[in-house]
Parts: sequence; structure tokens; C-alpha cells
Amino acid sequence: MKRLLDHIKQSLEAMAIADLGERSGRRAMHKSLFPGGIGGQETAAPPGGPQISDPAAQGSRWIALGVGAALPELVLAYAAGACRRMSANLLFIAADDGPVIDAMAKYYGHLDGLLCDREIVEGGARGSALAALAGRPGIAFAISGTADDPLRPLSRRRGMLEARVPVPIVLIGKEARKPRVSESAPRIVKAT
Repeated sequence: MKRLLDHIKQSLEAMAIADLGERSGRRAMHKSLFPGGIGGQETAAPPGGPQISDPAAQGSRWIALGVGAALPELVLAYAAGACRRMSANLLFIAADDGPVIDAMAKYYGHLDGLLCDREIVEGGARGSALAALAGRPGIAFAISGTADDPLRPLSRRRGMLEARVPVPIVLIGKEARKPRVSESAPRIVKAT
């Protein structure tokens, strides 16, 4: 009974975080939430810091994180927390290997016990980032935290003929929302 309650709790948390249910049908959503089925045994990453993934982990759940020139600590903390809540692994998508290694070394404590992998895309090109997301099954959603990470261009709406983004993208950080003209314009207050 406890395992069933854990599955229900995990499903509700996953649906609250990612809007996968709005784009997919019931079966696709269930397949994304439970890749091994409800009775399947899920393997957790061993404790003791981040683990680099192996090919056997390809069938599990992933959360993609875009890494630009730098990765803010709050963005990584959000991604690590989402991975723990959803029992998912963390996939770093970057244009260069250097910032990923720096982030893993700098924020080692946030990644403790998570299974991590990295995907290097060509210079932040939109097509390369789409291929990285579509090429790995089991990605629940993607996180973009800086303006220069490879996933940020995917959040901008393009023409209808261009390929759709295969997963929802969560924008977080200071640059996530541009202020409207009325919010950024100075207000004139009339003194009475």
C-alpha cells in the first residue's frame, strides 16, 4: 500500500511540475511517468556525489538542464530538487564541456546521489538541441535558466512548419520573463 501511495504522490508532483499532460494523451503521460511500468523496479543512484551515467540508464526518467557560459546555483538547485522529487536523472545540455564540469565541481553538494550525464550540442544551434532532446527517450521536461544556454532558443515560438519541441521547457531565473512595456515604463504619480 505504501508503494502505491508513493507512486500516486510522485505522479501528482510530476504533473504539477511539468505540463506534459496538456500535450500528451493519458498513455504517453503514463509511459513518461512510469517507464518500467507500475510494478517495475526503479534503480536509484548510489549515494556519494553525482554519478556519470552508463548506457544501462537509458530507459529511465531524465530532466534536461541547459548550461550556458555559467550556471546559477538557484537553477541547479531547482533542477536537482525536481530530479529528487520525480526520481529522475539529470542531463546537462551544453555547447561546451567546460561549464558542465565547472558546475559539477562547484555545486557538488546539490548533485549528491543523482545520476548525471551530459550532451554536447553544436554551438547552441536550435536543431542540435532539438535532436538532443528527441534522441533520448524518457525526458520529462527541460529547464532553461540563462539566456545563453542551448535550450533557451527552443522556448521562443517559431513558425508552424518548424519542428515542435518534444518536451515542455521550464524557464527560470532572472531572465525568464521580460517585463511588459507598461511595467518597465516610468509611472507618473500625481501629487494631490
